[in-house]
Amino acid sequence: MVRYIRQLRAQAARPTDVGPKGGSAIRDAGMAENVTALARVVYPERKILIWAHNFHIRYANASTTSIQPTMGEVVAERFRPDLYTIGLYMNQGSAAYDDRTIYAINPAINGSMEWVLANTGPAALFVDFLHQRQEQGNGWMFQPLYTRDWGTVPLMLVPREQYDGVLLIDRVTPPNYLRF
Repeated sequence: MVRYIRQLRAQAARPTDVGPKGGSAIRDAGMAENVTALARVVYPERKILIWAHNFHIRYANASTTSIQPTMGEVVAERFRPDLYTIGLYMNQGSAAYDDRTIYAINPAINGSMEWVLANTGPAALFVDFLHQRQEQGNGWMFQPLYTRDWGTVPLMLVPREQYDGVLLIDRVTPPNYLRF
């Protein structure tokens, strides 16, 4: 809660700050501290699965067009030998924002990461990056290319520098929310 209050205060004071003192950086630093406490104090002898948005888990977000520091960068520094991070991407369909607003996801543009993955054939596909060496046919995972946050916001990154693997779902649909 302390980090959350700091985040809100920072966002109110500097709503457009995407640097290391901005609200998002404060949030991600808090997330990293929570993961660290879980791994070192609460479950020191266990494996832990953390599920978070792609933005938060990226290893080298500062090298993307987004530039904000993330939980993934800190967690990778602390736990790299024991860490395996999977990005979850979508190619087309519709999804929902946190406020339940439904939005459309158009098919990915030619040459983007989602386009490369979607054109392999399966409707759901997992690709391991961690254990790959660059060779003919997989160069795309070692070079800058476009992808999309939330399926709509363009972002340039090198896939293998950000994740150990990626799961692509070709066509997605929003949840059927319960009505109260």
